[in-house]
Amino acid sequence: MNIILGEKQVPIITAAGHVETINGVRRDIIELWTDEPLTAEDIEYIKTHDSFTNDGGGTYNNYKEVVRYSTWLAQVDPNAAIVQQVTAEKEAAIKEKEAAVQAKETLQTVTIPTLLRGRTDDVLVEMLDYIPEWAEGVYVVGDVRKDASGYPKICVQAHNSITNQAQNMPCRG
Repeated sequence: MNIILGEKQVPIITAAGHVETINGVRRDIIELWTDEPLTAEDIEYIKTHDSFTNDGGGTYNNYKEVVRYSTWLAQVDPNAAIVQQVTAEKEAAIKEKEAAVQAKETLQTVTIPTLLRGRTDDVLVEMLDYIPEWAEGVYVVGDVRKDASGYPKICVQAHNSITNQAQNMPCRG
């Protein structure tokens, strides 16, 4: 929720109303709970205007005097900072690993096979460590994969490998 002070909207957590006796005088009080202190400009607006509203349609009339400031403090477990740091490091490591896996998969499934397409046998032998294993999928002429024995095979006929047996792949070795 926001309170609206002229053209400015100030985020508030809640507005809590109650009655309090201040200097012997019973007063209606509205507490504005915010994550940030109101600025001097915000307070000046409230003091110089008869009312202000919130974006939920509520109106606050004749609240012009600031009677109390509040600071909320939270108790912190000394281990909480360590837990937060370890959690953040763990999440960063997971993201880094996921990115590396994605990069490796892209390299193996897109980049390397594309770079190997149409290369001569001697180049393929030099690149053997980088040639992906054969797997079910769609192959186009020139695709290179390793067979079950670890030897490079070059696709000579486009095909859907799911309907072919691995040993009957239309490939030359």
